Amino acid sequence: ASASASASATAPPHPALEAARQLKAQGGMTPDLTAPGVVAPAPAATDESPSAVEARMAAAMDAAADGTGVDFEALWRDMMSEESPLAFDSLWRDAFEERLREEEGGAGSTAAHAGATAPLTPYEMVPVESNPYVGHARPFEEGMALMREGRAREATLAFEAELREREDHAEAWRLLGECHAENDLDRSAIACLERAVEHDPYSLEALLALGVSHVNELSNAQALRTLKAWVEHNPRFQGLKIEADAFSDGSFLDDVTQLMLRAQEWDPSDPEVQEVLGVLYNVSKDFDAAAAAFRNALAAKPDSHALWNKLGATLANGSKSEEAIPAYRKALELKPRYARGWMNMGIACNNLGRHQDAASAYLSALSLSPGARHIWSYLRMVFRSMNRLDLVELTRQQDPRLFRP
Repeated sequence: ASASASASATAPPHPALEAARQLKAQGGMTPDLTAPGVVAPAPAATDESPSAVEARMAAAMDAAADGTGVDFEALWRDMMSEESPLAFDSLWRDAFEERLREEEGGAGSTAAHAGATAPLTPYEMVPVESNPYVGHARPFEEGMALMREGRAREATLAFEAELREREDHAEAWRLLGECHAENDLDRSAIACLERAVEHDPYSLEALLALGVSHVNELSNAQALRTLKAWVEHNPRFQGLKIEADAFSDGSFLDDVTQLMLRAQEWDPSDPEVQEVLGVLYNVSKDFDAAAAAFRNALAAKPDSHALWNKLGATLANGSKSEEAIPAYRKALELKPRYARGWMNMGIACNNLGRHQDAASAYLSALSLSPGARHIWSYLRMVFRSMNRLDLVELTRQQDPRLFRP
């Protein structure tokens, strides 16, 4: 979804500059697919090696400072359509197809396709002395109860306590990953979900969640391999084969999509198939088809806050932020303590120029997930749009309590 903000050449520094400099380094401002929790940080852009986005925005800011009229809105829209780090989980730059081919054919892909074990994403638990659930009799059950109450941050501690005792507990790794995804911490989610799949390669829930988090992190080839494994490991779809049609282009993306379409023919009512199709259509930027797939899934699972969030993110990425808001609202009605839903709501409100609503939503997300520090960059951008430089400065302390009435 684009992240336009109202400003003119005579206004204070346009929020795009802050977005270019900070969001690129901290994770990209995008509605996330998951209930996740949607974004994996993009490669950091340093002052010594400025990105093209930063360079263009810095030049525009210099021109404005010299008194030259600059149409920031036109530049912002233009950049959104070209190279923005602020699209669907920073998704879908023009280089996507080339990058995917490189990942498929790169040095690491042979091992991946041959079934060799790739290094796991590092994961660091909180210290034992900082975890109040260490030593409890049944930390896994406590974690599940906390998740049901919407207390994902506390649940992570309970699941970590369980895993200190039983490192091979695949379901604990999966639920720990889902907690991180709900808190908009996809890198941590991936680390946990990889371990869940390592201990239980046939966990369909873990495979689907891992695929979505890889999409959020721009790891497109890994996402496709994971989603392909979801079909291949699903006992309902044993024996399905890819059958190329007249429109097939031979790409890995097309192969996985064709496989999922075969699965849909096999069981049209399966909401999980529709969910995977929705993710795949987002990868190929067919947002209308993705939205239709998520709606099909919601017909069978209307109480899934994660699916409502995915639908909202898809609509926002298809430049339909107004339509996205009711979907996010439904997700938050189902799960009020849903950090990723609040963050995505903030993005949609900001797209529509509803800056106070956006700020409120971002602060709600930060109160629920203090570790999602990239959201502070989004909040600063909103405050700049509101010409509240005093609040911009206050964000440096990264304490949501400072903004309470």
